[in-house]
Amino acid sequence: MAKLAHAGLYLLLIAAPIAGIVLQFAPGNGLDIFGVVEIASPWVKDRSFAKRVEEVHELLAHALVGLAGFHALAALAHHWIFGDRTLTRMLPR
Repeated sequence: MAKLAHAGLYLLLIAAPIAGIVLQFAPGNGLDIFGVVEIASPWVKDRSFAKRVEEVHELLAHALVGLAGFHALAALAHHWIFGDRTLTRMLPR
């Protein structure tokens, strides 16, 4: 279960920002990178596509927060209920 949760966290940590970048491009906006350079949108303005991408990005972000919360609760359960060293192994030394 832990390996599946970790894989899901990494997948969501990659997919959510990519969806956010696509969401920035979808309405025809450019992507400003730290005020140094702006990448122009590769697509023309499309409201329906932007709305769908917004929903996907929101779903991915909520899934990431939910999975991170589940991960934290599982670590606490291992520490307080099961009494093993899972939580202490995750903390910096």
